[in-house]
Amino acid sequence: MERDTTVGVIVARFQVPELHEGHRHLVNYVLGRHTDVLIVLGIPRGLPSATNPLPFGSRKQMVLDTFPGRPLIVDGLFDHPISHEGWSDDLDLLIQKTFGKQRPAILYGSRDSFIPLYTGIFPTHAVPPQEHVSGTQQRQKIAPVHSRDFRAGIIYAIEHRPPLVYPTVDIAVLRESRDVLLVGRNSEPGLWRFPGGFVDESDPSYEAAILREAAEEIPSVRFRNLAYIGSSRIKDNRYRDTPDSIATAFFAAEYRNGDIRPGDDVHRADWFPIGKLHEPDFLVSAHRPLGAMLLRWILEKSGIPTLFR
Repeated sequence: MERDTTVGVIVARFQVPELHEGHRHLVNYVLGRHTDVLIVLGIPRGLPSATNPLPFGSRKQMVLDTFPGRPLIVDGLFDHPISHEGWSDDLDLLIQKTFGKQRPAILYGSRDSFIPLYTGIFPTHAVPPQEHVSGTQQRQKIAPVHSRDFRAGIIYAIEHRPPLVYPTVDIAVLRESRDVLLVGRNSEPGLWRFPGGFVDESDPSYEAAILREAAEEIPSVRFRNLAYIGSSRIKDNRYRDTPDSIATAFFAAEYRNGDIRPGDDVHRADWFPIGKLHEPDFLVSAHRPLGAMLLRWILEKSGIPTLFR
């Protein structure tokens, strides 16, 4: 009787290149108990990630190709931005829209599934796995394949992702003699830049990021009174002719002590009069907006000697 009247609903993510044995066992288990089966695939609201790399359409087609001709409906449900209760309500509404409000349903999940988080109106059933197969491990084991399709897949993924803005931090270390500390790299002969770099995932804040970057690039320099100047987009040659770009958070600090010794990938470091920032071919092109920003900020603060008092 249950097979004739009750809907079987599978809630899953299926973020894998092909359904593994555990996935197929779950679907076949529900197909064996219900005439009508709905598979609801979770859809993250953020950008693709290592945990959720595949879009809904790819996963839907993968399910339909794995079970051709079977009585399956595949739909998607966005993650709820606030609560498990809100997501549960959205799931119940999707089931009722698909089969009607009077149709009973049973929700199925496998190991480590949605079931403990679900607070909706339908009963749930945990399907014992035949064997433990991890989708995460399956993704991590993917190795490059030297084929046209593999290369085309990589190109498609990059071409269809949104443009990225990479966060960086930079710092102007200043001393009362109206000098600014700059660094240089061999890749930019004759030009200078402010110390700084990319924000790491482990940095809890931009302030922490600039302290880390300064310790890497000018390790012997000690400074105090870190102050936020502003932010700016950076035209970095590494992202020329691409939709991606850099945005930096720019700081100033008062020099306290320490030798000027370059570190990390910096090959030289030195003090320069602030007036050098006016010269057209002194800073690397990407940092010229920062030089102009620093000069405006100093002017607004009525000069270096009282800048940090």
